[in-house]
Amino acid sequence: MDLPSTSTESPTEPEVHIKTNDEILHDVATTFWIVFIFYIFASVAWIAYCIISYRRDLEKLKLSAEKNSIARYLELRRLLKAYDSVDIENLRTESEVLEDTLEASS
Repeated sequence: MDLPSTSTESPTEPEVHIKTNDEILHDVATTFWIVFIFYIFASVAWIAYCIISYRRDLEKLKLSAEKNSIARYLELRRLLKAYDSVDIENLRTESEVLEDTLEASS
């Protein structure tokens, strides 16, 4: 017959290693530094991405402004050419044209 043992140790359970405070602190510190270094690298990468993206957007904006400036210049030249082609000396006002048509019809 098996009598219950008064010992707290069970023959089937493996020994549980209880960590000391120093071991726990070392594990936490190791995990912290790994995460912290990863965070630093990710932050630097994010800042670099933002700077590169900003410069790319600024370059696109400058190129767009330059294209817009060229288009405005070409439109101005076209309008000036159209303005210069109008013969101002022979231009009659609308009222003069109406008077001439009324005189011709009567």
